[in-house]
Amino acid sequence: MKLLSPVSSLSSAAAQIKAGSDEIYVGLKTDIYKRYSFSGRGQCSKSYRSIVANENELKDIVNLAHDSGVDVSFVANTPIFSDLLDENNWHSKEFMQHIDSAIQCQVDNIIVGDIGLLCKVGQTNPPAKLHASTFLDTMNIEQLMLLKDLGATRSILTYQVSLQEIELLCRSAIMEIEVFGYLGCSFFNGACNLMHEMGEVTKDEDILIGVPCKAEYKVWGDGTEEELTPFFDAELGCALCSLFTLNKIGVDVIKIAGRDRDYEKIAKVTKLFKSAIGLAKTSCTENNYLSNLGKFIPEGWKRVWCSGKRCKYRKNAITDSYIGAQ
Repeated sequence: MKLLSPVSSLSSAAAQIKAGSDEIYVGLKTDIYKRYSFSGRGQCSKSYRSIVANENELKDIVNLAHDSGVDVSFVANTPIFSDLLDENNWHSKEFMQHIDSAIQCQVDNIIVGDIGLLCKVGQTNPPAKLHASTFLDTMNIEQLMLLKDLGATRSILTYQVSLQEIELLCRSAIMEIEVFGYLGCSFFNGACNLMHEMGEVTKDEDILIGVPCKAEYKVWGDGTEEELTPFFDAELGCALCSLFTLNKIGVDVIKIAGRDRDYEKIAKVTKLFKSAIGLAKTSCTENNYLSNLGKFIPEGWKRVWCSGKRCKYRKNAITDSYIGAQ
């Protein structure tokens, strides 16, 4: 089981590799958008820091990673727009040129989030492997078979998937299976009407939509009012407790989200998950794993995730709400 970490610059790549990443993923700047990008995010974070590399930096990132025996996944998972908006095939042409730029930089994998684009890129027989983004919300064997037919070699599963479902997909051995280990969306990615962080923040315009699914709201019901309730927030932020089981059932890759976050803090998360994965691989039982895991999880981490039962793939109020949950 490998660990995949987010990168937004050469400095962040160096930090993630030093912290123990087996793979890194990174986007690329484009001049055709003012704030948006092809990477599933905007081109900058809330602090106006760039979260995608330029082409020269991408080359340096790939060289650094390869010198360290680390693979690079190129993030190009923004769904394509309607053909009616794609006059003279302009958008599709720009996207394919974007992919070609990454291939010229010798990335190892390309993450695609649109079924049509996956087909289109696959038809070019690129030297890089194709990975199906979480935007495709994969959670069944039939979709894995379709994605394989279109050229994908790995599927990043949706956030809202159970251990039982993950195990079935792993046992199918159709392709590599990747799941989120840290952070992620509250809802189905790519199909949410509250999508955010798409480059809406700029210094000159001072527009801040923020994170509506994690915001706090006033809620009224039965004549009562409860203030500042994050009632949309269904994110399960941490899978540390599930790593033993995820490794046992055959998950290939654990993904850490956070391209828009402070890379030094994310590097600490990478280091923590790297240690936990090593422990999961060497533990005889889940109880043995959990007992030893508790010894090196920081107290602050326990307050945020453990005490709030924000555990991915574990039984809690959120996972019990999944369709088909027993």
